Amino acid sequence: MRLGKAMTIAFMLMCATTQAVSAHGGKSPEFDECIIKLGRFTMHYSAYKPAVGTQYCWTFPRPGAAIMVFDLLESAARNIPLDVRLFELPKEDDPDSATRTLAHLRPRVYPSGTVLLETNLEAGRRYMVQVSMGAEKPTVFKTELSVGESNMLGYLVSGFVGLILASLAIGFLIIRYRSRGQTAFIA
Repeated sequence: MRLGKAMTIAFMLMCATTQAVSAHGGKSPEFDECIIKLGRFTMHYSAYKPAVGTQYCWTFPRPGAAIMVFDLLESAARNIPLDVRLFELPKEDDPDSATRTLAHLRPRVYPSGTVLLETNLEAGRRYMVQVSMGAEKPTVFKTELSVGESNMLGYLVSGFVGLILASLAIGFLIIRYRSRGQTAFIA
């Protein structure tokens, strides 16, 4: 009976750990690629496909509507103007194409610390997000977005980490029960 409870706890731990690790692409917060550094301030970026609810970072699996969310983590940053832009970059095979501004949230203070940008991303196009903080000498962050590319490696790493942690938890429980003189059977 105790072994059954231990197995249930180990299984729940494995599921929770796998979900927590995959929520940030299989990385701990200090290595989270969705963290933006703007000078001494930190911002967390995430993007969602409406009606899907799955969180993405800089890679979108499919084209279409997207909601980009920028969360200022420090309260002091919420008093500084923030400017957010989404650009469509020139096509690599067309030297005559130019960078276009697709969306622009003009500089303003966001007391709630959350900035939302709704857009529509198309396949076969290149995009760049630019976040600027400050009015006179702004701190600028720029990165490209990928549309239609999968992050399969992140899912594999998340599953592998969850499997290792579950195996360690089950092994620990078996050793613990055996050291108490009880026999553990796994069917």
